Amino acid sequence: MNCFSYKKYMLFGLAMAFLSGCADGEVTGLPANDERTDSLLESKPDILKEKRSETIELQLEPSAFTDKVLEDVRVVIEPDDTIIVSFKGQLAPGAIMEAFDVNVDLDKKTYTATLENEEDSDEFIEKLLQEDPLFFENKETPHAPVMNKTIWKTTLNLEITTKDPLFLTLCRTTHILSWNYDGTTAQFNSRALKYFAANPTLVGTRWYHSSSGYSYLTSTSTKIMSEAYAKYWNSDFGNPTLRTYVDHRIYLAGLKNGYLEYSSSTKKSGEFSWLLISSVRVWVS
Repeated sequence: MNCFSYKKYMLFGLAMAFLSGCADGEVTGLPANDERTDSLLESKPDILKEKRSETIELQLEPSAFTDKVLEDVRVVIEPDDTIIVSFKGQLAPGAIMEAFDVNVDLDKKTYTATLENEEDSDEFIEKLLQEDPLFFENKETPHAPVMNKTIWKTTLNLEITTKDPLFLTLCRTTHILSWNYDGTTAQFNSRALKYFAANPTLVGTRWYHSSSGYSYLTSTSTKIMSEAYAKYWNSDFGNPTLRTYVDHRIYLAGLKNGYLEYSSSTKKSGEFSWLLISSVRVWVS
């Protein structure tokens, strides 16, 4: 069993232990709710414990444990402890899939990008090729004139998944951009937006989709740019009178030479939102 599979096995065991302590809507296998709350609050980063009246912006550096160095990783912390994590990237035509979890250490001002192994990526692609009824899809396909040259078509896909501390999926957003190019000209072909909210998750919590859509589409003769977003919320992680919010924002761009640009942004706020983890998959199809 490889290291990644072992990690998934152990996390699954933790989830099963959690479920075994649940009965009649109560968690009996864990400490009392007040004790759990105190424990979670102790894990809150020091920078979030400080009272602030202004927004803080941090430029993060890769930790010694990162598998992948990301481009321009930034964190914005608003006075109400809302956290926005963003980074950029580029891909060459025909690039292989990249999939990684992004953990941020706000106090150390570092990030760790942990790559998934090839087997998990292959399984994901096979599943993606099948219709997934859990996804809602919003697709735009224009009737554009065809170029009078030999052209190539490529499609850039980027998926953001927000996970809990057990690495269980809570919500997921996928933005897809397809365009034609011939080396001197780029032409928009289609785009799609998919979203998913786990309801319920493996441990019984429920996430909800609140809104989603496209922010803009800009098409020039050399570059196609599209941005999409999706928003989610949850109210049963801890105090049922409090909510946790997650917003995903994805920017994709296709160039005249087939190269691709992207950026990923996750905004999280509300109860225990600092515990949430982002996972990103980006691939060309």
